[in-house]
Amino acid sequence: MPSKDFYQASRAKAKARYHANKERLTAKARAYYQANKEEISARRKAEYQANKEKIAARAKAYYQANKEEIAAKTKAYRRAYYQANKERLTAKVRAYYQANKEKMAAKAKAYYQANKEEIAAKTKAYRRAYYQANKEKMVAKARAYRQANKERLTAKARAYYQANKEKMVAKARAYRQANKEEIAARRKAYRRANKERLTARARAYYQANKEKMVAKARAYRQANKEEIAARRKAYRRAYYQANKEEIAAKARAYRQAKKEGVAAGDKRSARRPRDSS
Repeated sequence: MPSKDFYQASRAKAKARYHANKERLTAKARAYYQANKEEISARRKAEYQANKEKIAARAKAYYQANKEEIAAKTKAYRRAYYQANKERLTAKVRAYYQANKEKMAAKAKAYYQANKEEIAAKTKAYRRAYYQANKEKMVAKARAYRQANKERLTAKARAYYQANKEKMVAKARAYRQANKEEIAARRKAYRRANKERLTARARAYYQANKEKMVAKARAYRQANKEEIAARRKAYRRAYYQANKEEIAAKARAYRQAKKEGVAAGDKRSARRPRDSS
């Protein structure tokens, strides 16, 4: 019999013998370990210390070569272990938290303060990725929740705003100032993409509230007459300064056209004669 076949046959035989005597062999090994626990531990420790670098290098190489498989197995094992011991683990964690509540809270707070920016960036990236992966589901869920709790959410938002009005207004103003160009570009893009819908909505709202809106606009103009006049004047001046050459060219072209019209006998282009009486 060739050596390879002999080896495989011996191995199969040993395996069969082990399975036939598994419980007895396991009990024997356990008893031996319990009787020689300290000696075995010391021997293993001595072997590890003597071959520390080689063992670490071998373990690292194995991990790098089987990284994905190890991660998948570890994840599956942890999930299975958690499912099998869910109640016990939950109770253990809860008990530990209650016993160490202040220490854990302080530790978490210190870690957050030391890694604030990194945590914020990671959280933002995770939320964005999760939202992109589950966009339709999340939008539908949020819409359904708002519809089911419309009055409660409106009342809650109004109450919060009234309680924090100054802070919210200041925060919104600061955000707008810091992101002025981005907000303007975003609004412009949104209006361009939804032009017809927004126009129709504005027209429908105006028709439904015409009298109220006209009265409101009139009252506003009366109350802010000087301010509106100053703003209009400033806008016209700024527009003129920004478009000076174009306005001058248009005016020149208009005068030239009028001049040529007078020369051709166009009565509409001629000046009205002054009353000599």
